[in-house]
Amino acid sequence: VATSAVRDAVNGQSFIGQIYRQTGIALTVIDGEQEGILTLTGVVAGLDCQPDHLMVFDVGGGSTEYTLSHGGEAVFVRSIPLGVVRLTEGTATAAEMSEKIEKELCLLSNELSDSLVAAPDQGTLLVGTAGTATTLAAISMKMATYAYRRVHNSILSIDEIRRIYRLLLPLSPEVRLETPGLEKGRE
Repeated sequence: VATSAVRDAVNGQSFIGQIYRQTGIALTVIDGEQEGILTLTGVVAGLDCQPDHLMVFDVGGGSTEYTLSHGGEAVFVRSIPLGVVRLTEGTATAAEMSEKIEKELCLLSNELSDSLVAAPDQGTLLVGTAGTATTLAAISMKMATYAYRRVHNSILSIDEIRRIYRLLLPLSPEVRLETPGLEKGRE
């Protein structure tokens, strides 16, 4: 399937046609809700524990999906137009990025509060998946070589995430690459 990049691309249909002509693969473009549900399914299948209340977030390149589940069933799914590529290409400074993130998360929080389902509570497990979350774990573990088995089901505190943020923020992209756990292309 294809997600945000193809959903939002001006030449998305042309890209799908080219993929089919060159490979015989017929891509299906899915919306953000389908993406969130598929992500939830994958996350639940790989968790060591099966919590009753779970909030999954998947930071992609063009969008981020948030999926709240109760008993393994999605009860709230939102895809917001906030991904790593969209964020870094559309803003110039860390302050501008923070402002955009805060705005989108405030809208998400309000929507969750206004929804008919129960909002996340202290018992809700927050799980991050994909490159941003796994990179944070790898940096936390100071991995010289990425090892997905060590990253999978690892736990990071908010204090550790803030520590990594404070560590990386003042560094140039070139210097960031010296940080163990940070792979080239993610600087």
